Amino acid sequence: MITVTFIHKDDILSGEAQYIKNENSFFYEPWNDVNFSILIRNGYNSLDVNLQTKKALQLTGLNPQMNWIRKNLIVPKAQPGNLFILPDQNYQTGTGIQYATNWQTYFNPDTGWVCIGNPNDFCEDSAVLFANNTIAMIENNNINSIWIKPTFV
Repeated sequence: MITVTFIHKDDILSGEAQYIKNENSFFYEPWNDVNFSILIRNGYNSLDVNLQTKKALQLTGLNPQMNWIRKNLIVPKAQPGNLFILPDQNYQTGTGIQYATNWQTYFNPDTGWVCIGNPNDFCEDSAVLFANNTIAMIENNNINSIWIKPTFV
């Protein structure tokens, strides 16, 4: 099990969230120094973490557009900050844990925003912009959804 927490601060990562169309996957450029994965949607998406700093740094992984549900998404207003993943045990580098298996992916083609998880239930006080164009919604020390506005390449 993990606990999720965040600290609002003005510095966020540089880089670009991408969706590589011919690979049906999210990617982050440049790649960050990550060594642990929080697996979402049966392990196909990964919230990538640096175990030494406990910071979540990017969202990556396979997520075919043909499975996305079109929806008029209302994007939460997020403050920049650090997203911390606090595992209840010591994990080895290069490993990961399953977090959420039943989350759906929603997409607003008018804005380019994608939501993985619950697009309707959020409190804007718990929205953290932890990477460029990447938001985590936190409730009771759990992630409710990940929002991402990738560049489609």
